Amino acid sequence: MNSRSDINELCEENKTCEIWRKHREAGKKVDSFKSYQKLDDDIAFIKKNGVDEFEKLQKIREYLLREMLEINEKSKLLHSILDEIALQKKYDLKLRK
Repeated sequence: MNSRSDINELCEENKTCEIWRKHREAGKKVDSFKSYQKLDDDIAFIKKNGVDEFEKLQKIREYLLREMLEINEKSKLLHSILDEIALQKKYDLKLRK
């Protein structure tokens, strides 16, 4: 079986499959990167759409996360620049409610 195998070949009945059961149980006991609830959704998506489509979706999510992190870093830099200018000019910058 290669790494691109269909999920059905890995596990005929995902609710009782030993591989996925172990992942779900571990996710319930300790904090994990992959939540066991999301794992069930991912399995269902792969069964319906295939591994290739799932991989495409994951790559899109990865790209968006990188972009958000980059925007966050730029925002921090901008805030630090504004804070420095406000300090030098004795401005009191506050967010409006």
